[in-house]
Formats: sequence, structure tokens, C-alpha cells
Amino acid sequence: ECKDFCIEAGQDLLIEELLMVSDVCITDYSSIIFEYSLLNKPMFFFAYDLEEYYDERGFYYPYEEFVPGPIVKTTKELIQQLHCIEEYDISKIEAFCKQYMSACDGHSTKRILDYAISNE
Repeated sequence: ECKDFCIEAGQDLLIEELLMVSDVCITDYSSIIFEYSLLNKPMFFFAYDLEEYYDERGFYYPYEEFVPGPIVKTTKELIQQLHCIEEYDISKIEAFCKQYMSACDGHSTKRILDYAISNE
């Protein structure tokens, strides 16, 4: 009944392909946010069990300050956020990407080769 809204493609596509064809990323505590931030697309953090996660695993940084998008704890909140997607503040993703992914500029291999050659 949701075929015009979303599809289940996890069995058919690699994660890299899923990132490229998705309009938004809905995740919890996954490191996928680093790669997805390079695409400069909206992210939502479905952290229904955030308090338990803090107790069991913890984080390097306070989760609420670290993630570059809204944290939702219920499906209803997530749906509300998706309905307001045009109001999404992409600047948080841009800042996140700049802070954590700035070396992903398409020249990493050149820098590695330059380093290796200069240290022979």
C-alpha cells in the first residue's frame, strides 16, 4: 500500500547504491551518516531507545549535539518530520560534513601517493 511512497530495496542494492538513490537517510546510531553527509541530503535519527543506548553503550560525543539532524523517538514524530521536509535545515549537514569528511575531496589517492613517494 506504500509503493508510491517507499520501497524495500535492501536485498537488491548495495549500501552505496542505496545512498545514491535515497532522498533521505533514516538511521539510529549507524556510522552511515558520515558517508551520507557527503551527499548533502536530509537525515533523521530514529532513536526510540536513546536512554537505554546511553546506559548500555554510550557515545564518544553527546548524541544530541553530534547528529546533524532531528532526533525522533516515535514513528509519529518521524512522519511529522517527513511531512515538513521542505523546512529541513541542511546547514547542520554541511557543517558536519566539513568537520568530519573534509578530506573526501576526490584527491585522497594523490595525497597518499605524494606522501609515499616523498618518504622513499
